[in-house]
Amino acid sequence: MPTRFRDAVRRPSRLILAASLAAVLPIGAWAQRERESISSQPNPALLPYELRLLHGHEKRQTVRSSDPTSVPAMLTVDNCADDGTPGSLRSQIAAAPDGATIDLTQLVCSRISISHAIEVNQPSLNLKGPDPTPGNPPWLTVDANNQSAVFNHFGVGALRITNLNVANGHYSSSIAPTGGCVYSAGTIQLLNSVVSHCSIESTSTTIAARGGGVYASLSLYLYRATITDSHASNESGGDAEGGAAFAAGDVFQAFASTISKSTAYALPSARGSGGGVLAQHNAKIFASTISGNGANYAGGLDLTGAAPYNGTVVASTISNNVGTRSVGGLLASLPTTLANSTVAFNRSPNEIFGYSEGVFFQGPLTVISSIIASNVGPQGLSDLGGILGEQITETNSLITSGIDLPGSGTITACAKLEPLSNNGGATRTHALKMDSPAIDMGAPGNLNFDQRELPRVAGNAADIGAVEMQPGEWDNRIFVDSFDDLCGFLVTAGP
Repeated sequence: MPTRFRDAVRRPSRLILAASLAAVLPIGAWAQRERESISSQPNPALLPYELRLLHGHEKRQTVRSSDPTSVPAMLTVDNCADDGTPGSLRSQIAAAPDGATIDLTQLVCSRISISHAIEVNQPSLNLKGPDPTPGNPPWLTVDANNQSAVFNHFGVGALRITNLNVANGHYSSSIAPTGGCVYSAGTIQLLNSVVSHCSIESTSTTIAARGGGVYASLSLYLYRATITDSHASNESGGDAEGGAAFAAGDVFQAFASTISKSTAYALPSARGSGGGVLAQHNAKIFASTISGNGANYAGGLDLTGAAPYNGTVVASTISNNVGTRSVGGLLASLPTTLANSTVAFNRSPNEIFGYSEGVFFQGPLTVISSIIASNVGPQGLSDLGGILGEQITETNSLITSGIDLPGSGTITACAKLEPLSNNGGATRTHALKMDSPAIDMGAPGNLNFDQRELPRVAGNAADIGAVEMQPGEWDNRIFVDSFDDLCGFLVTAGP
């Protein structure tokens, strides 16, 4: 597609969200779900179909049919060409009606290489790849070879991508630099899919690069998905936001998902923020890991909204992220709850504002049964901080350093964490060492399962943090002798 036309159609939308039926699960509801509700199949409650929006004076809506006999169309992809061949992915998407499913499950190839971005003009469309073998990622890849984005969705409904790898997208623009691999004017739903090796670049002094991996104008839902090694950059003087993902609309929600190895960097005169994710409104993160990301500010997660929007991080891990100028882990501007989670080993080598590197809050914060520890700034341990006067409530948590906390059951000893590794479950986690003070000290009755979807109480009481030690795990643990858990860590300030 000609660059000028593509820029025009990708100009950021001014849609105003009037109503959404997105099911945002509160902590209590999520905790009470039976194990079968977090099986490998998508939970329909997490994936809304009906969105009502106002666009100026024009109301447009997409709704699942109420007729039980109505079956959405299904078009089968039977070859891996990208030259307009009938039955190819590009031709089937072009021919599909609204709400159709593009079935790629019959393909025997492992890669579809595209020459330019595939346009999705339908309000809603489903892309379904082959089922992966248990415990393995999807094996079918749609690859843009760093020549363009992969999918540009111009509809205001939902683009659902299931069981696919979406890779090697790159887009550079001075007008609408959004979505290195996947762009949507509506909602993006990633189910059991991987988005990787993507980049978005802004060449504008005033327009930010947004969403190195994905950009959603409305909502973004991740279900057992991964966005990794994706990057937003601006070397022209403007900002860069959301290295892995930028969620501009009502909801960013992740379940059993991973955001990793992604960055958002800009020149020193500008702002690169949200190396993992930047979410502008509601954020709901469950059983997920955000790790190894980097940005000038908020290396892991940047929640930029304000009340009445809110953020919730439950049974999740935020670890090993870097904010080169400020806040390595989580920066929260809206009311935020952190429950049964671990925020550790995030850092900033410079910290120009004097903020903390684990969690820094600019709106009300509630911390329940969580670990915030071993986060490091230029002066040493730097775990929790916030704007003077903002409310903080804390219960049964381990917070090694930071502001004076009046909550009940606060532990300030070293958390004694193991390295981030595969300890079972869909995402990597920090296990507790056998002598960790977090064991059996968590809040009673808060959740049924830990981040790995294992029983929340396996001892005398729940453990603090994202991981509950199960019987026999200590005996089977592989200890890493060279791992530094930063207990007793102290940095001497340089000149």
